Amino acid sequence: MKLSELTSRPLQDALQDMELAETKFHTMEDGTVISVELKYVPKDRTNPGNAGYNARR
Repeated sequence: MKLSELTSRPLQDALQDMELAETKFHTMEDGTVISVELKYVPKDRTNPGNAGYNARR
């Protein structure tokens, strides 16, 4: 999916075609969450047989 395709669709619709690959929580020293990162990849890239597979997964 290209950026122009992503920005022209509602986010919920775009995420239907994607797979959550990674989640990171960033916290303060006292444990307060300050941000959450969600990394998504196209569903066809989550297949290890695909050349675009994310090896760090």
